[in-house]
Amino acid sequence: MQDFLKGVNRALGVGVGYVPIAISFGALATRSGLSDTAAVVMSVWVYAGAAQFAALEGIRQNLSWLSIVLTMLLMNLRHIPMSLATLFSIDLTANSSYFSPMDLPTKPLR
Repeated sequence: MQDFLKGVNRALGVGVGYVPIAISFGALATRSGLSDTAAVVMSVWVYAGAAQFAALEGIRQNLSWLSIVLTMLLMNLRHIPMSLATLFSIDLTANSSYFSPMDLPTKPLR
């Protein structure tokens, strides 16, 4: 339990930063015609703030779902070069605090 509370304490800064974004998304979502349930589901399922706001604009303009999904995908492709840029600065060995069984590769890259 102590580790959990330590994690909560470390995440408070980020959490406080998300509150205004969450409130503005909720307000815009309901003004765009999304139901409260759809707005919550979108917030839970789409963990990309910029893509959520782009999707709201697509919904407001009555674009096709394919167009909205492709726009969201293209917007989030930016994470690939950013992730690759940090790949060599993170130690992904088993002794690293960043290690997870899902991480690849699991051997040192240097």
